[in-house]
Amino acid sequence: MIKNRLLRTVWSGIEKTLFWVWPPYESLITDREIGKLRNQESDDARWDAIQNSVRELLPDQLERLAELETYSLQISKAEDDRFDIVDNKAATFMAGIGIATSLISLGPVVLAGKHALHNTPLAWFAGSVYFLAVVYFLTAVYFAVKVRHVDAFVSGSADTFIEALRENFASTSERIVFNISAAKWNEMLMTKKTNYLSVVESLFIRGLFVLALAAVLTFATVVV
Repeated sequence: MIKNRLLRTVWSGIEKTLFWVWPPYESLITDREIGKLRNQESDDARWDAIQNSVRELLPDQLERLAELETYSLQISKAEDDRFDIVDNKAATFMAGIGIATSLISLGPVVLAGKHALHNTPLAWFAGSVYFLAVVYFLTAVYFAVKVRHVDAFVSGSADTFIEALRENFASTSERIVFNISAAKWNEMLMTKKTNYLSVVESLFIRGLFVLALAAVLTFATVVV
């Protein structure tokens, strides 16, 4: 028991270190957990289960339903706004990464000067740090693209409205069921998107730090 607890403590420390050094590793762990949850049942079964759980809680009074529909629309709009905010943040980071990458391209030009031709250890180290910055920024771009990628996102549309009319579900209660079920369904997707955005932010910050370090090393290489 004590040995297992010690191993878990050691592994927890190692994982925290890996999370700090390479943020995408934490994203990989989160994606695995979400994948396990999604594989427990089919998408259709999960959607039906969510809808049924909402239906069971709805009251019979029409005045209450009208109030709840307004609230459900507010929740639906809030979820849509959250998605837009996350996507816009990802786009902002992509623009910033583009500028940072342009700055990185100046490093090899400086290192290619006459002082770098001496192949000093400092010059090689500065070049390696620049390469690490490139890795951080390019990986951040990859995850920023993943943030903006829509996967199984549920929202109201003309098709859902037509389907509701066809199945005679265009009642107040069923509109509430759809709005809340859609928000509940999208929670898992929102978790993935915010997790990817967190990775982008972490990689961007590390990339800036490494870029600053590379700039200092490059200056030292030229001066020495």
